[in-house]
Amino acid sequence: MDAPEALESVQSQGIGDDAGVGYGLIEVDGDLEPGSMRWIMALVLAVAGGAGLVGLTLTLRVTLPLVARGRPAVGVVKAFAQGESADSESQPARYAVVQFHSPDGQEHSFRSNVGGEPGIGEKVDVIYDPREPSVARVNTWKALWLGSVLAGVFALIGLGSLVMFLRVPASAWT
Repeated sequence: MDAPEALESVQSQGIGDDAGVGYGLIEVDGDLEPGSMRWIMALVLAVAGGAGLVGLTLTLRVTLPLVARGRPAVGVVKAFAQGESADSESQPARYAVVQFHSPDGQEHSFRSNVGGEPGIGEKVDVIYDPREPSVARVNTWKALWLGSVLAGVFALIGLGSLVMFLRVPASAWT
């Protein structure tokens, strides 16, 4: 029995799209019907959206406490640390190593989370967690929020596409 015959058979029994037939929720005779490919695609979109949500959560776990209870300081770019290159032909990213002093006079340093910061010896505004001064960022929108925004957009695109994908009837994929 092929897919159109199976669909006709199920619908003739009074079971329509409400049972999921029109949305690819069943496989017919174990064959790989369009519904199977739909679920693979739905799984890919769900994983992409889930990865975006995980990324958003991880970036906000650092950023929100810094913004809520962070203390400002002035730091100095002391060096640059090289990140990994995406391929052998591109230049690796350079991340500023910033040094600052907390009010108690202790010296702290951290590696910036974004590339392209000012040159060595330049002063930068820093925000750090007074409970754990090693958790610090250069106090710019890019350093604080860019990762969260990109992860959030990735999550919205993945999960939004998943919702829209599942709303399209299976018959549109045949």
